[in-house]
Amino acid sequence: MEIRFFRRCQETEGLSPSQRAVCNYILENTEKVAFLTVEQLAHAVGTSTATIIRTVAQLGYPSYKALKEEITHLLIDTKPPTRAQLESSWAEDRENTLLRVARGNAESIESMLTPYLLEQFREAVSILAEAKRIAIMGLRSNRGLATYFYTILREFHPEVLLVGGFGSDEMYEDLLDLGKTDAFFSFSYSGSAFYAARVIEASRFLRERGISQVLLTDSLKNPLIPHSQAVLHVPCPRDHFSLAPAMSVLDALLAEIGRKTQERSRTKLRSLWKVVTDSGIALPLESGSEKPDIPIP
Repeated sequence: MEIRFFRRCQETEGLSPSQRAVCNYILENTEKVAFLTVEQLAHAVGTSTATIIRTVAQLGYPSYKALKEEITHLLIDTKPPTRAQLESSWAEDRENTLLRVARGNAESIESMLTPYLLEQFREAVSILAEAKRIAIMGLRSNRGLATYFYTILREFHPEVLLVGGFGSDEMYEDLLDLGKTDAFFSFSYSGSAFYAARVIEASRFLRERGISQVLLTDSLKNPLIPHSQAVLHVPCPRDHFSLAPAMSVLDALLAEIGRKTQERSRTKLRSLWKVVTDSGIALPLESGSEKPDIPIP
C-alpha cells in the first residue's frame, strides 16, 4: 500500500480551518491516532465527529477506518524507535562497543528501507534533480550532515547553497533569492525531542513562497512535515545516536541526482578535477603507487 496521507494533507484544497486542524493533529500525533476511535479523535481535536468524517472524505478516503489502516501500515513499516539519547551509548556494556555500534547501524540501515521511504526517495530525487538551485540547511547536530551533502553535491551541481553558513541570523539573505524553480533541503534529524527553531522558521517562510521542499528526519512527528513535498524518514538506532542511516540516504541521493543529470554533472565534475589537479590543490600519488581513477578528459 502506498502511503499518501501526508501528501494529501499538504495538497488538498478547500479544507476549512477546523478540517485543517484535524490534519495538523493527526500529523503531530500519528502514533496516537492509530488507536483512536472517530469520537476520541474528535474530542482530542476539539471538534465534532461530523467534521472528522468530512475531513476524511475531503482527503479522499472512503472511511475513517481506511485512513486508520493506512496510518497503522505506515507505523508498522517505519518501525519508529524510542528516541535515542547520546548518553545511552555510554552505558556499561560487556559487548565490544565497536561491534555493538556497527551491528546497530547495519540493522538500522536495513530496517529504514520501508515502502514509504522508497516512495519518498523517488519524489526527493525528482525535486532535486529538476531544481535549478538547491538550498541546504541543517543546524546544531545536523550541521555535519548539511555540510557533507553540500560539499559533495556542489562538485557536480552548478548551483548549491548552504543556508546560514555564516550564522542562522543571516539566513534570510540566502532564502530571499530562492524562486519556484529552486528547492530547499532541510535536516531535522535530532535523536531527541528538540528541533532547530530557525530551520522551522525557514521552512515556513519558503512554504509561503511556494518553494519545493525535501526533509530528512528521524520522526514522523516532526513539525516540518506539513511543509515538505518529500519526507525522508530515517529512524535513529535504538541504543545509540548515529548518522550512519542518514548518511546512507545522502549517498544514495548524490548518486541518483548525478545519474539523472549525467551530462551536466559529468562536465562540471571533470572540469573541477582538472582545475584542482592543474593548480596543485590535489596532488597525484607518489611515483610507483597505484594511480586513482580521476575522471579528467
